[in-house]
This record gives sequence, structure tokens and C-alpha cells, in this order.
Amino acid sequence: MADGSSPVRRSTRLILAIVSTVVAVVAVEVGLRNLYRSLPSINSLQGSDFRLEWLVDHADDPDLSLCHEIRSFLSHRSRWTGPGTGNNVHFNQLHSVDTAADGAVEKYGSGSQGRTVWLAGDSLAYGLGVQPHETFGAHLGRSVATNTGGAAFVRNLAVPGAGYCTVAQRVIGALQKRMPDVVMLVLSADDLEDRLMLAVDGRLVAPPDLAESRVTRWWVQRSWLANLAWFRWMSWTQAHSSGRRFIGAETRSGFRRAMMGLKQRIEGRGGRLVVAIVEPPGMPLCSGPTNLERCGWLRDDMATMSELLTAAEVQHSVVQDLWSGQLEDIVEQERTIASKGVLAMHPSATGHERIGEALWPLLSEAL
Repeated sequence: MADGSSPVRRSTRLILAIVSTVVAVVAVEVGLRNLYRSLPSINSLQGSDFRLEWLVDHADDPDLSLCHEIRSFLSHRSRWTGPGTGNNVHFNQLHSVDTAADGAVEKYGSGSQGRTVWLAGDSLAYGLGVQPHETFGAHLGRSVATNTGGAAFVRNLAVPGAGYCTVAQRVIGALQKRMPDVVMLVLSADDLEDRLMLAVDGRLVAPPDLAESRVTRWWVQRSWLANLAWFRWMSWTQAHSSGRRFIGAETRSGFRRAMMGLKQRIEGRGGRLVVAIVEPPGMPLCSGPTNLERCGWLRDDMATMSELLTAAEVQHSVVQDLWSGQLEDIVEQERTIASKGVLAMHPSATGHERIGEALWPLLSEAL
């Protein structure tokens, strides 16, 4: 009897163990949901002046799609009320910026014939904070007209707040109607923003949509327990790693493929693609552990983008060491934060002129 009942007892114990484990997990899950109003990984944002936002960039027409990008970043609640104006501006949130059409075209020089140049990028290429005639795009247009003796037609396809994928998709959409001589993508240092751990008021935040595998992302976006375990693991691994920057394999691969695809489509129709990676004007003014850390991350990002562009065989230039640390190089709305050591991302009219001079050799070689 004892031998015959042993398997039953073992089965009973196993069932009880499974049931009790499930009950315990559910209890912990319910308890965590009552403890944390948001996922544990972003609970540090509670009561903060920041919030997490998600942007999903993709083409409306699947046939145009080069990439699919999910970006997470911290953004201030203040908003732009239009290009060149703002209140307590932190440029990650934008309002009333029209990017629905195929970009405004400005003509430089005389005559009806000339070179066509498209500029694409984010708020830097758009020229937030300065007048249209003060942007580096305007400086490049005047340089093209002066050096070629003909007219220059510069189309601005920039999308403020965009990542590399939106930039690429916008160019692809415009290519269906017309073809320029040169497309110049101007990428900011943060266009590979894919950091798993962000610092907010000295506390770590881990955006759950940046978990590397799809299975992990599914769990950490739905289960508070899985999210907490993942968050603790990421905190531990990043605290004990030599580098504290994370750019996922999907992001690296997606960026490289998007640049390769864009180059093939442009050159297949007789145009040229060049890419510039521009260091923010506030980089020399970074101070304080958190700000210095972010500036270090962005320098690493610039190097990573350059490596990926080289792998994609895309002609490009890295514009760095351009800034002297003067507030005059920074758009007026960001000078206050720059003076406090916070990274300022946007150049003034003087800064745009410097960028235009730095980018002219790259553009002139492509014309």
C-alpha cells in the first residue's frame, strides 16, 4: 500500500506546490500593482517633472517602409507653441510644427536652373529656435549658389523630435514624386537613443519597451512582478558593467539597414546620399555626474552611428569639437539650462553658421 500510494502523494505534493506558487505569484502581482501605480521600472517618475513617452515611427504605405522604430525618451511637460518660440523649452515635445507636406523649398541665387538639395533630420535640421534664413540649410543653399554660379533649391524635410526612422521614411515618401541631386541627412547625437537605464532626479528609470527580446518586452510591459525582476537585473548589470550605455542589437541593425536601403533608392535614381552627425552645441558645458554621463553616452552614440554608416557604405561626416563652450553658440531658450550644466541640444544663429561651414565640404563633394 505504501509503495502504491507514494506516486499519488508525490503528485499531490506537486499539484499543491504548483497551486501555492501560482497563488503566491498572483498575490505578489496584486500587491505590486497596489504598491506601484505605474510599472516598477518607471515608478521613479512619480512626482517628477518628467514623464515617459513612446513614439512609433513607420511608413503609412508598407511598400515604402525601410524600418520600424520604437523610441522612448524623457520629455518635459512644456511645449513649443511654434518654431522659434517657447516657454521653459525642452525640445523633446513639440506642438504646432507643420511637417505634413513635402517640406518647404527655398531658392538661393538667380536663374531657373540649378542644383536641388534636400535636407532631412530632426529639430536641428528643422531650425528650431532660429529664423529660416539663419539655419545651416540656408547657409548651405547660399554656398551652393555662390560656388556653382546657378540657383540652389533647398527642400527641408526635417521632422522635429524624429528618430532616424522617421527621417528616412520622410525622404522615401518625397522620392515618389521628385528626385533631388543630393539628399543630406543631418543626424543629432541622440538619434540612437535606446538607453535602458535613464537617470531622473538621481534615480534610475528603465523604459520597458526597450527590453531587447520580444518575449521579455511582452512580460515586462504586462507583469509588475516580471517588470520588477527585470528592472533589478538591469540595475545590477549596468552598475557592474564597464559601460553604462545600451544600444540594442535591433536598433543597430535597423539603423544600418535603413541607411543602406535609403542609399540604394536614392542612388538607383541618380542622386547622392550624404549623412552628417552633429555634436550638440552644449556638449562642452556639461557638468555634474548625471549630465557628464549623458554627454559621454552621446559621444559613444556618434561613434556607433559612424561605424554603422561605414558598414552601410554611406558617405558621412562627424561634426564634433566645433563648439568652444560659449553660450552664444546655443539657442537663447536653452542658455539657462546650459549654464547649469544641462546638455543644450540646439544652436543659435551663430551656431548654425558654424555648422553650415563645417558641412559645406561634405555637400560640395556630393554635388
